[in-house]
Amino acid sequence: MANLGDFLEELAGMPRVSGYLLLRDSGQPVAENIGDADKLGAMLQVLLLASRKIQAVLGMARLQHIFVGDADGGRFMVFPLGKFHLGIEPAPGIPGNDLAGEIVDLIRRYQTRSQE
Repeated sequence: MANLGDFLEELAGMPRVSGYLLLRDSGQPVAENIGDADKLGAMLQVLLLASRKIQAVLGMARLQHIFVGDADGGRFMVFPLGKFHLGIEPAPGIPGNDLAGEIVDLIRRYQTRSQE
């Protein structure tokens, strides 16, 4: 990714994002602006591990994102980023699919910059 600081600044400035959590593949936190980061970080790692196993069993292509909702209305999105994992908490009332598209576009933009 071209510049992690710029990426996180742009992410934090998105009004449709309530918070984010960025972890290394090892589970070590890199950056966050979200409540209950420890709990969400553990959930993020479990989701990614489970999704990798599902992909292997089903022979699926590379994972783009995971969207999780709970009975209390909480929502969380997970995006694999090579050696990192990005967790996003959408702002209340924001449709998850719309926001997922925006996040994927942001990720692609910064990944393209790093390849130039």
